[in-house]
Amino acid sequence: GIKREKIIETNVFNYLPADVAEDRKKKVVEAVATGLPIVFEDKRGDRWFLNYINPVSDGDKVTSLAVYGNDISSQKIQQEVLKTSESNMTMAQQVANVGSWLWDIKDDRLEWSDQMYRIFGIEKANFNSSLSEVIASAIHPEDRAKIEESNRKVIQNKQPEPLEYRIVLADGSVRYVYA
Repeated sequence: GIKREKIIETNVFNYLPADVAEDRKKKVVEAVATGLPIVFEDKRGDRWFLNYINPVSDGDKVTSLAVYGNDISSQKIQQEVLKTSESNMTMAQQVANVGSWLWDIKDDRLEWSDQMYRIFGIEKANFNSSLSEVIASAIHPEDRAKIEESNRKVIQNKQPEPLEYRIVLADGSVRYVYA
């Protein structure tokens, strides 16, 4: 918010709040001492900035610094909106007892919501994300062919296909699920 003419060839630290100026001075000293770039975010008032301090050297020593910052406030706001949305989705899935998943068909890899782990009775740490492994280890043996056929149809027709099947939990009990 400062005009270029006013700030050129002045001490930029004079235009920053004291705590921010002290932090910047430390980062400048670090960049000069190490010769390595420093990238960091900070918040001033209601605005967020992504800052860069790039040392420029003559081969032997740092001769100047290229310093710039980008206002990333809108990205931060969008991140908060997304975080809130994800939190709401997680809560809605818990309340409704519904899980969701994504299947990377090419790599045969699944991404599960937390609720899917609960439904299948599988600990996240023990999850093998391969759909074929999940079918082999968690689906009732009599329902495996039905699921594989349904998956083929979904891929071929590019349309979801409702399906009820059984999963076998670690304790041997059977749970019916609707996908």
